[in-house]
Amino acid sequence: MLLRFQVIPFRQFCLLLFSPAKMLFQRWKMLHNKRNEIETGKEPTCTIAGDKMDDSNSGNLIVGGFVVSIDQVPYQAAVLHNGTFSCGGSIIGPRWILTALHCIETMEPSEYQIVVGTDDPENGAKLQVENMFAPPFLINGSVFDIALVMLRNRLEFNEMIQCLPLLKSIEEIAVGKPVVISGFGSTEEGGYEMVLKAANINILPLEECVKAYGLLIHEHMFCAGYREGQVDTCQGDSGGPLVLDSKLAGVIFYGEGCARVHYPGVYMSVPWFYDWIVNTVRAAPSTEVLAVISLPIEHCLNPDDNNTANMVVGGFQVNIETVPYQAAIFYAGELLCGGSIIGLHWVLTSYHCVSTRIPSDYGIVVGVTNPEADGRRIQVEDFIFPAVTESDKTYDIALVKLNQSLLYGEAVQCIPLLSAYDAIGPGKPAYISGFGFTEDGGPETQLKIATIQVLPWQTCQEAYPTLMRKYLLCAGLMEGQVDACQGDSGGPLVVDGQLAGVVFFGKGCADPNHPGVYISVPNMGVVRQAGLLVVMLAAVVLQFTCAQKLKDKDWSNMIVGGMKVEIEAVPYQAALLFSKSVECGGSIIGPRWILTSRHCINQHEPVNYAFAVGSTDPYKGKIVKVEKFFVPPESSNDDRYDIALAKLAESLQYSKAVQCIPLLSSKD
Repeated sequence: MLLRFQVIPFRQFCLLLFSPAKMLFQRWKMLHNKRNEIETGKEPTCTIAGDKMDDSNSGNLIVGGFVVSIDQVPYQAAVLHNGTFSCGGSIIGPRWILTALHCIETMEPSEYQIVVGTDDPENGAKLQVENMFAPPFLINGSVFDIALVMLRNRLEFNEMIQCLPLLKSIEEIAVGKPVVISGFGSTEEGGYEMVLKAANINILPLEECVKAYGLLIHEHMFCAGYREGQVDTCQGDSGGPLVLDSKLAGVIFYGEGCARVHYPGVYMSVPWFYDWIVNTVRAAPSTEVLAVISLPIEHCLNPDDNNTANMVVGGFQVNIETVPYQAAIFYAGELLCGGSIIGLHWVLTSYHCVSTRIPSDYGIVVGVTNPEADGRRIQVEDFIFPAVTESDKTYDIALVKLNQSLLYGEAVQCIPLLSAYDAIGPGKPAYISGFGFTEDGGPETQLKIATIQVLPWQTCQEAYPTLMRKYLLCAGLMEGQVDACQGDSGGPLVVDGQLAGVVFFGKGCADPNHPGVYISVPNMGVVRQAGLLVVMLAAVVLQFTCAQKLKDKDWSNMIVGGMKVEIEAVPYQAALLFSKSVECGGSIIGPRWILTSRHCINQHEPVNYAFAVGSTDPYKGKIVKVEKFFVPPESSNDDRYDIALAKLAESLQYSKAVQCIPLLSSKD
């Protein structure tokens, strides 16, 4: 059930749970080393031995190769960190370098420089970096060790500086195919020699990769080298190129030692990341960049198709672990809309997706890539939406309360809400995701994501002059090609790893000059005169849900944009538990009294509830049962009276970690 205008499903690709690149790279390496120790029976080795770091990582260059000049590999770049050579890279456009994410781990452009067109990068002209981009997602703890570096100024191509076209087809990376690797790094384990070298190697079977590195190998990686060793990458050339048929096919990632027998080099597959690379370049805040990708294929970075076969039009297919906050909303058994998990019991979506307001009409599916085939439908308990929505459909936002608590895991996670509306500035990269159609009229239930950018509000107003409100925003590309489409209304738009928007609508699918329109999540909080309390409500819900501890999980994302504290700093804080799961927050206002929200207790009996006090971790705190609830009589039919008093079954014992807080009596 869609609105009368065409609804656009947004594919929110969130930087959720994104960890620093080097941490992920080192974790990958550590797991591999530990696996080796177990299989060989060796005593485990420590990362730090004595006062020295064991830094025998070998993600890098070229043992057994041959010396070349830069005009033989004019696409070769060098990445410097604070003026010191660090990694390799590949020129893929006049302002674009492709490298490994762990090579630019701080993601601070001012700390890095790029050198091109020389055999001696440490003495070459250092180019300034404008921006850096990384795919902000993980798959089962694997590393997406690839990154784009945008230069401040355009390169002038010549015999020693050329870009390298991207390989698009994964099928072309076939076993036995000859490929070329190049770089400036070490020439043997422990040896260092700043010499530009290249080497010829072959693509190896995936089984050999898995045999060497086990479950650490994923679909976005491949191996190349020789079974007998002798030729490989070594230290100093992470991020450098692997070239197949004169196209960039791989980015140097990792290898065990240098040219060791049975341990080939591991590479990130460029075709696997092709759509992300092209979409990121398209979305980059520069008119010059858009000109780059309109160049013919021989000038690199040419998205020579409209990508309409990919969903969230112009995006690429992913597994649910990439966007574990993605939810699917079913109406009468049919997939209708998308949504975002924002708490253990809560999904945020569009009002028009749940407009019947009859909970039994709907089911929610989470944690699966194909919700129509694999998902178990979770029943809905209630809906909460702004009162003004019934008269003004542009307030198209709603909270769905589930009748059971979600179990968080790799495929099910909540996403924090973005609270600062000034963080959604024009040109900001954003990510959309969803299960909807891939083109006008074309159904294809696939989970996909896409990279777009936030557009100026004035651009929205020009495209939709009678519709736009200050609490709406536009995102996409003005030339079309990338957008949400039917079937993903209510889905997420993610900025900086936080939920920034809810898919509202758009004209057609990826139509030029008609970008997608989104409900701005942070802007919802400033429309109080309309009775809109969604963000206030969500903040209460999220206090002990989206940030809830998952056994060994850190609570660092609690209260979005805030700071981690001990309970002694907020001793009046309480956690409301329903059937032993954290449901909401509360405030201690007396030895037997806690103030909370009316929607947190719904129609359930007090016997089902308890409060946890006195601990940073509510599951380890003092648990006190509830004797009775008191609510304003108006709350049964007016959401603005969303408040409740809980009387405890016993008195609290005050301490440094348990205190009441006085009530403010003056409205002034």
